[in-house]
Amino acid sequence: MALVDECSKEVAWHGTVSKHNNTYVIEDIYVFPQTVTGATVTSDETEYSMWLMQQPDSVFNKLRFHGHSHVNMGVHPSGVDTEYQDNVLKNLKDFYIFAIFNKRGDNW
Repeated sequence: MALVDECSKEVAWHGTVSKHNNTYVIEDIYVFPQTVTGATVTSDETEYSMWLMQQPDSVFNKLRFHGHSHVNMGVHPSGVDTEYQDNVLKNLKDFYIFAIFNKRGDNW
């Protein structure tokens, strides 16, 4: 929430996650290269891919969380959000956590 509170526009991030029985722990978050507006987050595929490849295996292999803000809008996923989620899940065999937050403290 600190990241959402401090950013005046949208912001997105990934996080490393560990699973212990039925408990998922988000260990750390990583803000990737992005261009933001009041309502969108976009990343250049080449720059984003380079950022991903620079992550050590200990981080890359545990990236199982994606969060982003909707600033002052509702937190229900947009069509862009659900398409992104579907694409991420196509490549995974275990789990992934998605979250959306806003400045009012709402979350999804």
